[in-house]
Amino acid sequence: MSVKKPLRIAFLSPEFVTDESGSGGLASYVYRISKALMNLGHEVEVFMSVFGNNSGTSFLNGIRVERARVAQNVPFRIISRLRLPRYLHVHQTYVHIRKSLGISEAFARREEEKPFDFVQSSDVGVPGLFVKKRHRRPLLVRCSWARDLCLKADGTPDVFDVRCVSRLERMLIRRADISYAPSRFLANHYSDKGLKVAALRPPFLLDATPSENLPWELPQRFLFHFGTLGPIKGTDVLAEALPLVWREEPDFVMVLAGEFRKWTEKGLKSDPDIFNEYSNVWRDRAKQVIWLREIKKPQLYAVLKRAEATVLPSRCDNLPNTAIESLLLGVPVIGTLNSSLDELVEPGMNGETVPIGDPAALARAMIKVWRREVPWTGKAFRLPAIFDEMDPRVAALNLIRLSGFSD
Repeated sequence: MSVKKPLRIAFLSPEFVTDESGSGGLASYVYRISKALMNLGHEVEVFMSVFGNNSGTSFLNGIRVERARVAQNVPFRIISRLRLPRYLHVHQTYVHIRKSLGISEAFARREEEKPFDFVQSSDVGVPGLFVKKRHRRPLLVRCSWARDLCLKADGTPDVFDVRCVSRLERMLIRRADISYAPSRFLANHYSDKGLKVAALRPPFLLDATPSENLPWELPQRFLFHFGTLGPIKGTDVLAEALPLVWREEPDFVMVLAGEFRKWTEKGLKSDPDIFNEYSNVWRDRAKQVIWLREIKKPQLYAVLKRAEATVLPSRCDNLPNTAIESLLLGVPVIGTLNSSLDELVEPGMNGETVPIGDPAALARAMIKVWRREVPWTGKAFRLPAIFDEMDPRVAALNLIRLSGFSD
């Protein structure tokens, strides 16, 4: 297929930047790729699901956003009133199905009004599971994470509800005309499981201008760890590494930003008590760890720009925004091997990589940065070669080609 006219493209996502819960990486990606496609002259619409009366249509910088109500038919109302999903321990599965059906209904109505050339669904939340497939209108699925790897890293209990949701995600990937992941790490993981998943890089883009003023007084020197805080992102490894750093460098200071979260049988939940547990271990040194909690992007970028390096010891990841944003702002990254971070970080050029789950190796890398014994800070810093593929125009054109159209 070729592009003879502007394309109409739909994105189905459980979150977007206009949503109160839409501060995550998936929301940022959908916004960034939408902007990149619109800059090429294409028309983009986003569909997401909501409970209650918060449904309707709005616009953000030319992007039409439809908040579709979850499926509301009589059987679902009866099931909800009887609280069967909770009694049967399939609450997450039930919610995913209702949201997905709601999005598919809204999408079908809109497609009857103005047909789309292709539609892309995230695997998270399975919003495209019930979307009707049509000839010459491909259904793409973007694999945002490896649920099995993340839940294993987080120590999530192996419960029936979680397994059901995982099966829904795999069903969606198999049902798609085309599936892809941002990282080769995740694409290879799915390929090993018999699923055909390509690797396609996302666009890089800073979502805000760094604030000129901050409400906190930051230390003169610090390293920075931010995002969703927890075992998946290696926050516990960092917590264990800090006492090793303080033995060598007593003045070392760490700054954290984000929410501590933990997977439970009811999904991902905020758990600020985790920081208190770490503080008890750090004892008198706890005052040298500054936790800013979750902060807005302008403030986040302002803090990030002042950091000497970002510390991202993830156990598994998928080309995370935390690393991309750090590198875009010229801040080196200490990441992990075999986690997708090593696809962004080039040792000796813009950071260092250490083995997963190795606090001693992480501590050594952090000490080297603190002592300024690394070659990849200041003027020696270089953007990674992968950014050539992540230029917004290039990333948007690559997505169009992957969908079967050509420019």
